[in-house]
Amino acid sequence: MPREDQTFEFSTKCDQATTADYFEQLARHIRNGNLQLSAGNKNIGLTVKGEVRLAISAEAKPDQGIESLQLEISWQTPVPPKEEPDIRIEGGVPGD
Repeated sequence: MPREDQTFEFSTKCDQATTADYFEQLARHIRNGNLQLSAGNKNIGLTVKGEVRLAISAEAKPDQGIESLQLEISWQTPVPPKEEPDIRIEGGVPGD
């Protein structure tokens, strides 16, 4: 039975070391292929398989004192094929 669609969002402000810790944890669990995210009563489990797409964008606005880095990591989990109905193919040797 297919799982239902799920979403998870989280936002916080933290220091550089804590931010780096989050990225290290993400990297470790992406590497082992099993990623569980939870915050409060929200949670989601992801299985990382196959080819992973990484998109990075960065922006600096020195006059405004703003810098940002955005990362997007995505992959497609193979979907098992739908069960095909049984098929029967018969034939004989021509001229029999």
